[in-house]
Amino acid sequence: MNFLSARISYASGLVIVVLIILLLASAGCTWAGTSAGNNMTVTASLPGTISSASTVTIHPVPAATHRITSEGDLPSVMSMDSVRNRSFTINGTVPDPSVTVIRIWMIANSTIAISTEPVSPDGTYSVAIPSSAAVAPAVKDIGIIVQFPRPPDHFSVDYDAANGTLVAVNNGTRSVLASPDDIRSMDNFGLTRRIESAIFLSVPDNSCDAYSLRVHDGWIDPDPVGPTTPGSMTVTGKTNMPPGTTINADVHTGMYHPTPKNYDFSHEFASGSGTVFAGTGDVNTFSVTVNTSLLRAGTAGISLSSSPGDAVASTSSQIYPDIPVVPAVTDYVDTVSPALPVLRVNASIVPFNQAGEWSIVEPGTGTQPTDLPYGSIIWCAKDAVCRVFDANGTEFLAVFNTNAEHMMEVLNGGMVGGTANRTVISLGDKVILTKIDEMQ
Repeated sequence: MNFLSARISYASGLVIVVLIILLLASAGCTWAGTSAGNNMTVTASLPGTISSASTVTIHPVPAATHRITSEGDLPSVMSMDSVRNRSFTINGTVPDPSVTVIRIWMIANSTIAISTEPVSPDGTYSVAIPSSAAVAPAVKDIGIIVQFPRPPDHFSVDYDAANGTLVAVNNGTRSVLASPDDIRSMDNFGLTRRIESAIFLSVPDNSCDAYSLRVHDGWIDPDPVGPTTPGSMTVTGKTNMPPGTTINADVHTGMYHPTPKNYDFSHEFASGSGTVFAGTGDVNTFSVTVNTSLLRAGTAGISLSSSPGDAVASTSSQIYPDIPVVPAVTDYVDTVSPALPVLRVNASIVPFNQAGEWSIVEPGTGTQPTDLPYGSIIWCAKDAVCRVFDANGTEFLAVFNTNAEHMMEVLNGGMVGGTANRTVISLGDKVILTKIDEMQ
């Protein structure tokens, strides 16, 4: 099923803008390109800061439709953060189910270590990266590469530890790609990039994912942040930063969404700072309060950093709107032009903050809560809740009116029309979605 790359907004005079989430860089997780193998998300501490017992999950995506033939086509190296002496695990799924093993490359201080790890019959793998990899004080960053072979187990690039050379393997022939002097002349990032390039370009039947892991001596362990409503948010936790150190917190709910040309981004970003207090031994505590009164509802990313010091961390929370008394549908919805069925509210359905944009799908094919079958009706009332009804007017879903709710994927060939606060999306002569927005 093909989708248009453009997204639609529901209010006239609005334009789609990209909120450039600069705080992603401070949180240590960025993708500037698409891997031929996988995308990566960090599930234990979002987005990208490795903490104790952290788990990195790699989700497969379809292979690139064109072969990588030059350095300019290479996917970007993902940046992450780690704490010295803390181990973490990489869990993932290989891009081809017939692959039986993967290779892990670790690059530190211009040296290379490799290991071959098994893949489970279901195509998943789990690799523990030991804390000893980042113990040495001189180590400030580590390169990690997950190499995917030609099925079942042919690796086109290898490291000859005896001779200290990077070699390509093609039909049994081994050719030197980098000499020991070449390897010693490169920093960790450059060497990581060189190996990534070799894997993709030397004998083009392998792929990989490459990561640059920044190693921090300072650490911040935030406590779970419970759901809140706009007003204030308090973030507490533990750290090894000394008493008196400032802990900065950036809270953000931004994503792609329609905005006016002169938009007040204080609805997406809020900041605050607090102080580290003496604890027990090397474990101190901190508390930061952030004024979130202007933030819109939605999933809130929280980025933490120390000043001075190199400690970083991140977590997330939910910001829910203040909900007034639920109005009757007939208070707001014009069911005459064009005609709609009687919309029957189910008060037992609890609204939530949706994680992504809406998609319109053929009945019975949806896999996500935000996949809406043909004929669905969305009604966003003045109580900050958007209720979703089927074509017969029966409510089956409710979400809060967040930035994510204002985005919609439209099928190829779909036509968007409507007037005032009503949007109608049609496919051929069939209306596949109607949206009424009383919150504009």
